[in-house]
Amino acid sequence: MKTSHALFILVVVVSLLSSTIFQNSSFAQMESLKITGNQYPEINSIFNVNITIEGTSRASGSTFNTQYEIYQKDNLLLTDHGVQDVYSGTNKLKIDLETGLLPYKPNVPYVLVVHHLNSFVTFEFVPTDKSSGDSLPTIETTPSSSILEQLREENQELKKQLQGKDAIIMEQIKVIQNLASMIKNAIFEPILNYFEI
Repeated sequence: MKTSHALFILVVVVSLLSSTIFQNSSFAQMESLKITGNQYPEINSIFNVNITIEGTSRASGSTFNTQYEIYQKDNLLLTDHGVQDVYSGTNKLKIDLETGLLPYKPNVPYVLVVHHLNSFVTFEFVPTDKSSGDSLPTIETTPSSSILEQLREENQELKKQLQGKDAIIMEQIKVIQNLASMIKNAIFEPILNYFEI
């Protein structure tokens, strides 16, 4: 559990730093970011993951400037990193398991983190050595969504709460108006009628 919190904090820090370093990226409005692909690639191979982007980029070439890092999940060792320009739609990111800052190890879980400004998503994979005959380890996947999607969900929830509170306030206003009318009829009308005589 501590590893996932540390990974999340690291991703947020890297995301915030990259948004200040790459100012041209602010010309893009990314709505969602998703990664799909083979979670059990063969060790010492090259495999692709799909990065699916929804949004509109006003930057030159209509691209989104994304950064990616690959960490060992258990000890957060940075294994590889890079930058890739992607377009709205589905893009391929090639991951070479033969190269990297550190060598990849079989049956060790790795986390790929792809981010653009404040949008980031993770993808977990485990390089396997099929020649060893070992069984594949299981990957626990947790759904991740972009910050924009989380804000939209929170916004919808807050709108529902406001609508409920508005209805309560309107009912209270009606009750207050009825009480004011009753007080006026019971107290002020007789007094005003007394002075009109």
